[in-house]
Amino acid sequence: MLEREGGRHLSDAKLSWRRYCGFFELSIKDFMTIQESLLREELDLVAASPLGKRLFGGKIPTTEDFRNALPLTTYKDYQSFLASKREDILPEKPAFWAFTTTTAGAEKWTPFTARAVNRLIDYTIAALILATARHKGDINIGPGERIMYNVAPAPFLSGLMAHGLAERCNLRGIPPSLHDSLGFQGALEEGFKHSLVHGCDVVISMTPVMLKIGQRFSAMSASHANGLRKTRDLRVLFRIAQARIKSIIEHRPILPKDLWNLKGVIGWGIDTSLLRDKIRYYWGREPYEFMACSEVGILAMQSWSKRAMTFVPAAAFLEFIPEEELAKEQDAQGYNPRTVLLNELEPGKRYEVVATSFYGMPLLRYRLGMLVRVVAMEDPRDGIQLPQVELVGRTGGLIDLAGFTRLDEKTIWSALVQAGLEHGNWTARKEMAGEDPSLALYIELEPNTDVAELQEKVHSALKSLDPSYRDLESLLNIKALRMVRLNPGTFRAYTNLISENGLMRGLAYQVPKVDASPEVVDKLLELSGSFVQQQKVESLPPR
Repeated sequence: MLEREGGRHLSDAKLSWRRYCGFFELSIKDFMTIQESLLREELDLVAASPLGKRLFGGKIPTTEDFRNALPLTTYKDYQSFLASKREDILPEKPAFWAFTTTTAGAEKWTPFTARAVNRLIDYTIAALILATARHKGDINIGPGERIMYNVAPAPFLSGLMAHGLAERCNLRGIPPSLHDSLGFQGALEEGFKHSLVHGCDVVISMTPVMLKIGQRFSAMSASHANGLRKTRDLRVLFRIAQARIKSIIEHRPILPKDLWNLKGVIGWGIDTSLLRDKIRYYWGREPYEFMACSEVGILAMQSWSKRAMTFVPAAAFLEFIPEEELAKEQDAQGYNPRTVLLNELEPGKRYEVVATSFYGMPLLRYRLGMLVRVVAMEDPRDGIQLPQVELVGRTGGLIDLAGFTRLDEKTIWSALVQAGLEHGNWTARKEMAGEDPSLALYIELEPNTDVAELQEKVHSALKSLDPSYRDLESLLNIKALRMVRLNPGTFRAYTNLISENGLMRGLAYQVPKVDASPEVVDKLLELSGSFVQQQKVESLPPR
């Protein structure tokens, strides 16, 4: 790994691996020691600040009393001073304000201190190393590597990560400042053009974006290649010619993997593991996955084997709300869920992640709304002694059917993929079919789709994935799935509607995958119906 540091370059492989990926060697006891040490430092900083005086009355709680002294928090508890970017109340002056929006369209700003940014970039460099590693200890990335970023611009956190890599590492790609000025779509197009000319070694992108690029490139590769041949740049012409030869030999369209022999692909999103084979087909590499959020940064990462993820020790102090506690909270208003620590997790169970910031950042016992499942308590194949997890959805995104099963987003995604549906234009919610609960799945499908046949495939996939869902039919004779066809383009029309007109009563800024409101579903049905009306009008004979 090549990193700028005081004008010197660090290129020692063992040193780089130990510095950036050494946390995979930790025992769970060592992990908890690091967590508690950084929490102690954070509590000292917060207690001395105006924020700490407001929360603790100037008293510094012990790490043992901390979880009892402070209730769980959400962004609403900080909104009054974070939304206006008040720095006077914070424990430490921020170096960067990260931005995101909620599903309801509300803005969220989170301050990152210089130390927090440095730690975030450390873990981003670790992701680069691990994504390109061929085995444990392998440093397969070095000076002048060429990067294609398909990420949101700063002040989104992904833009901050791109800036940090450019400043700390000798990587080539379009400059982050240019990337930010072009907007997401413009930066994507410019990055693609830049990589056609200069080459590409690593792609960093949201996984669904990579999938869309691969699909679109494949669908229009012939005309696209003809258009690219008009360029006078010999490097592009040579690259296209080579790609064309590869595609002819394999009797298929040109794919991105024909243009570049990538060392690694980094993606994120709940559907990354489900789309792994498709990404490998289009891009030639299995996607490397990490878990991150705009309030904290990178929380968990895959190892060099690209299986489940391992939590990192120095991003935030981690607590976990067990699923049964979430159920109690839903049933009893005002109930304060108990939490467990990493060394108290149990395999097979689902938890909501709670984080307390380190490095003078202000979020304490903050509910991230991220739902994870513990796959195993360790990975003996890689010698990892820490719990292995996967992201399965958002808190509140569990669909309870007759008390038998609570389906999460990832399970529904998996069933759709098994049935041959890979696009993300769907939303699922619990509805009632007479006296029985139903899983209503609203999904974009072509008009000639046999919905009944497809519904049976998805139903069978859900039974194979979730034994409790299978019991719903075998024991109660409830066949819960009900698929509702929406015309292609419905979800895009919804997004355009909100972008052009702003939020309307009962609607969300984005359609949630699970548990959309009745108003959102009604609007989707209305927009889908408008496509039918438009087609009828267009098919009328001229007068």
